[in-house]
Amino acid sequence: MAFIEPPLFPSFNDEASHFLDNNGYVAFKNQFSIDLIAAMRNRLIELAAKEVDLGVACLYENLPGKNGNIINSSSRCQRIWNILNKSELFHELPLSSIHRDTMRYIFNRPTVHELYKISSFQANILKPGALQQKVHIDSPLPDPQPCWQIKANTITLLDEFTRFNGGTMVIPGSHKYLRKPTGTSEELGQLVSIIAPVGTTIVTLGGLWHASGTNRSKQSRVVILGSYCASYCIDIAFEEMHPIVGNPKISFDPVLESMLSLNRPLKEGSVSF
Repeated sequence: MAFIEPPLFPSFNDEASHFLDNNGYVAFKNQFSIDLIAAMRNRLIELAAKEVDLGVACLYENLPGKNGNIINSSSRCQRIWNILNKSELFHELPLSSIHRDTMRYIFNRPTVHELYKISSFQANILKPGALQQKVHIDSPLPDPQPCWQIKANTITLLDEFTRFNGGTMVIPGSHKYLRKPTGTSEELGQLVSIIAPVGTTIVTLGGLWHASGTNRSKQSRVVILGSYCASYCIDIAFEEMHPIVGNPKISFDPVLESMLSLNRPLKEGSVSF
């Protein structure tokens, strides 16, 4: 496995935008206090334990093959969904200049609408022994991928990325391929594992080929994942927010209920406040 220590930019400037355009990802120096980083990590460990105790934890296993992530009782990987509704500690992240400046740049276009929306905000805990993730992209579209950006992600490191704890792996420049990876050995051989200190924020474009690595250390590795999407993802599909404005006095046929997304299932643990 090859390793890379990318440059850490102090802010989103012209040099950072050039790096992002060429590589499909960019990394920034820590913008947050050490106390906040520690508080966020401690809170996430508490939430993870609570959701396990309640039997609503999102536990899964990384499988690098075609099956990808499989939800099961494995305790090696855990997602904590909907964290912005679970603690105000995490609100500083999407409101930070790094998040806002990069997303304005990525989703910039002539529009009277907001440029972007938050798709999800979650935490990911890789415990010792967690396996490498399937190489994938975060764009939900079928191939060929568009040359414009529909999604972008942020990764906030609450633990440093080392050579041993399964830091994010990327194929720099792969966002230009405009297709999904197929998992061939040739593709896998292009992966490089990012090494970075605590507090680093990594921004990745939705079309970048990437995966989390194998955690060979003896400690859990915790990150916060912010998922953003172009606002037109909502604008073109949801002119009316049916789940919000639904009339409780009206009953719906199950088929119509599904069409209106009134019965869309929640992620495990998302409402364990």
